[in-house]
Amino acid sequence: MIVVADRAVLRRCGVVLLQNLLTVLAYFAVAQPGLVQNIDLTGQARILFPAVGLTLAALLLLGWRVWPGTVLGSLAVSLFLQRSPGSAALIALATSVGPSLGYLLMRRMHFRSQLDRPRDAVSLVVFGAVVGMLVGSVLRTGAMVATGTAAMQNFWYLFVSTWVSSILGVLVVTPFLLVLRRLHWPRGVRPVRVAEITAILAATVVLTFVVSMVNPGREMLFLVFPVLIWAAWRFQLPGATLCTLIVSGIAVYSVQQSGPFADHDLRYTLLVVEAFIASASLAALLLSVAVTERDRARDQIHDASVELVRAVERLEDSLRPRSAPLIRQRSNPDPEGSSEAEGAERNGVTGAGGGPAGGGLGGGGLGGGNTGRRGWRTD
Repeated sequence: MIVVADRAVLRRCGVVLLQNLLTVLAYFAVAQPGLVQNIDLTGQARILFPAVGLTLAALLLLGWRVWPGTVLGSLAVSLFLQRSPGSAALIALATSVGPSLGYLLMRRMHFRSQLDRPRDAVSLVVFGAVVGMLVGSVLRTGAMVATGTAAMQNFWYLFVSTWVSSILGVLVVTPFLLVLRRLHWPRGVRPVRVAEITAILAATVVLTFVVSMVNPGREMLFLVFPVLIWAAWRFQLPGATLCTLIVSGIAVYSVQQSGPFADHDLRYTLLVVEAFIASASLAALLLSVAVTERDRARDQIHDASVELVRAVERLEDSLRPRSAPLIRQRSNPDPEGSSEAEGAERNGVTGAGGGPAGGGLGGGGLGGGNTGRRGWRTD
């Protein structure tokens, strides 16, 4: 028994170590696009910080056992940026506070990773993105200033840009990872549905690329919204989160290319791109969650209707009169009355056979017999 228990403990420890290792690798991988698309004034801010979205999703799905992996991943990114080990460790710890606080607050609100209720979407936006990332951004910016990584005069700009990029990382990356864990190809899917989702993805890529890379005007970016609404309405969270990820990635990529942001200053670029990504992600997320709740309510009403019909049928069966065999009963169930009736009948029969000498024909013998027969046949 002890050997079996030790093997089970070793197996669990191995699983936890593997999960943390994968978390470190995933953190480092998703942090790279943010580093490539660095468009700040101080060398530190990003349009989108997907690593914090990954951290929050990992905590929601796997719990505190992967928290060391998120810290080590942040440490690896800081060391990759050639920061000193002490600065890298302090910044990594400060960066992990935001997702950890968001995770705690969302657990207090009984958040469900299925994201099938409006309260779950609101909890993700308010506590996971806004409140949690607010605290985390303050600590991260303070750590960068304290370690000399950033100048004190850039504190407020760096704080705001870090906070907004962290919010967008949660809104874009976290819902996608939560849905990706439960995603599977449905059985018996119709070819029309396959063609529809293919058309949605193709339209998302082409339309976003065209309005982002061609320079007809900033307002054309919002032509992507009909495609996002289509994806959220028809395919709920899987379609909405995937299309939002595509739109956000192309929009961020277009910033350093010849796009609608090329002729504007950097602060204006940050404002427009982040406002666009925030609007697109919020619209797709909230609409898909509302459609999911509507479908679930419809299914519940259908199931309740079926159960009600079955209950009514069972009630009708229990109240329906059942046919019973006709039981012949005596008019007087008293045994003594039955004995008296039988005695009267026997007396009547005897009197009838007594002849004239007994006076049975004229006397009460036949009458008694008739009375006895009438009494027996009264039912």
